[in-house]
Amino acid sequence: MRKFSIIAIALWAVAACSKEETPAVSTGAHEICIAAEIGQTENPSAKAQCLTRASETAFATGDQIGLRVEYASALVGYRNARLTHNGRVFTGRGIMWNETAGDAVLSAYYPYDAKNADVPTTFAVPQNQRTDAAFASADFLAASRSVTVAEFAEPVQLQFRHVLSKIIINMTDETAEKTPIDHLSIQNLKNLAVIDYANREASVHPDANPANMSSHRIENLKHEVILAPQQAGEMKIEVYTKGNEGPTLRYTKYVVNNVELKSGLRYKLNITLKDGEGKEVQELTLGAGVEDWEDEDELPDTQI
Repeated sequence: MRKFSIIAIALWAVAACSKEETPAVSTGAHEICIAAEIGQTENPSAKAQCLTRASETAFATGDQIGLRVEYASALVGYRNARLTHNGRVFTGRGIMWNETAGDAVLSAYYPYDAKNADVPTTFAVPQNQRTDAAFASADFLAASRSVTVAEFAEPVQLQFRHVLSKIIINMTDETAEKTPIDHLSIQNLKNLAVIDYANREASVHPDANPANMSSHRIENLKHEVILAPQQAGEMKIEVYTKGNEGPTLRYTKYVVNNVELKSGLRYKLNITLKDGEGKEVQELTLGAGVEDWEDEDELPDTQI
């Protein structure tokens, strides 16, 4: 079943917020604040609970998103306004609608980055995702919609979607020593994504170079990695075990040929670890992914 991961967001008038960002145009009477309902729904227009982050199922206090507001008059009210979650809602601290500038187009993203002069059109997926914080920062959500002047004073929904790809790798350890797994190295894939806000999608940057990606450990034999959507001739997987002097390369013979990772989809891979180094390359085949990471698609079991 296909499911949609969205954030149903309401923007309405509130008072007494301090000024944080100076808009490019004069402001009106209504300030912008955001209240998010977290959960999942098959109806993109419904206000319901939805998955929002790579590592958690709800926003937390201190989470931040960036917002761009562009009006029909071609004036840009905000390019990268920072909105912070206070435990209940996102607040923009004095960021206001401009009723005289016409209807508006909203574009928003998570996670917020203060270094951006505008909402980013590219995103470099972190190569080292081994820590919880690094993995959370690798998830990129995008949203966009048009808003009429008549809606400025009323709740307005804004839907976010995961735009990258994710692979979850489950391992079965049939070795005698059962050495704990440290991380997996995902190789030969590019990590720079181009963001399409209007369609809430991403694609790989054509000029990006291949990168080595380190997985996030969910538990010893279950790891995950977020990747830029792309097609590639080959993806190589290496398994590193824990050692007294740091991670030790243990298994090197996993290869996926003709890789196709689609925007917003999640894939699942099963691997069986056996004693001894594999002497032949074990070829894997990625099946169809599942929309917005809600479920996991089974791939063929593989042994080495």
